[in-house]
This record gives sequence, C-alpha cells and structure tokens, in this order.
Amino acid sequence: MFGENNTTSIHTEEDTLHIINYDQLYKVSDIIYDFIVINDGKIYKPDNK
Repeated sequence: MFGENNTTSIHTEEDTLHIINYDQLYKVSDIIYDFIVINDGKIYKPDNK
C-alpha cells in the first residue's frame, strides 16, 4: 500500500518488484474472489440516507 512502512517509492526508480508484499496481495485477491462467489453477482447500491 502506498505510504505503508514509510514507502514513497511508487512510480519512482525505486518502485521495483522487491517492495511488493505478495502475501498481502494474495489476501486481497482471496477476499475479492470470496466476495464475488458468495454474493453470486448481486449488485449493491448505496443507500440514499
């Protein structure tokens, strides 16, 4: 994530593969996948409250 662990290397020459947190990336991917499967394509709209 941008700014995480004082990282400000995004879109600079220091922005290389070694700074990617693959465990976090896999967790986010799994959460999104589970959400899609569990909700079976339902579309959610925000309440106008």
